[in-house]
Amino acid sequence: MIKYPMSEDGWNWVDKKKLTDLIEDAFSSDGCERKLVDDFFDAVDPKYVVIAEEDERYVGAAIVQEAIGEDGYLGFDYVNKLAVSKDKRNNGVAKNLMEKIHQNSKAYVLRADLQNEYAIPFYDRLANASNGKCLYTPKDPVSDKWKVYFNIGVVTDRLTDKAVEYALKQPVSLLKK
Repeated sequence: MIKYPMSEDGWNWVDKKKLTDLIEDAFSSDGCERKLVDDFFDAVDPKYVVIAEEDERYVGAAIVQEAIGEDGYLGFDYVNKLAVSKDKRNNGVAKNLMEKIHQNSKAYVLRADLQNEYAIPFYDRLANASNGKCLYTPKDPVSDKWKVYFNIGVVTDRLTDKAVEYALKQPVSLLKK
């Protein structure tokens, strides 16, 4: 059975080695291995982290940060990572992680690499959902590398342009090995 513990205490209880292994495996594909940048855990200050854990193994994770600008909190959160192990894809793990994000962040934005063959179809399905928890994406492409998604809280609070701009400006945290 998969458990979904959540930490609002930074990285304190998170096993960074397990999380690194999960993220690197989840974002690597045939012929293109990915490595988390060395300073990831120092550079990212999570608002909360949700881990999908099965038999003490990390099979999924969501890392969410407050979006901070020059004048402080921008009114939305940024989903820095949503990772699911390859053997747990299409098993409800990503959907459950997104549900946790939806429950804990009134307004949030995320971006997905256009080359990510797993993430784009998943988020596009959420964009077409009619359950009140759907994601939205700008009608016109905003980047040749990223697709940006945000929830109704961003729309309601009229933060769309800020959220898209913020997501596109975030540093890359995975590099090709």
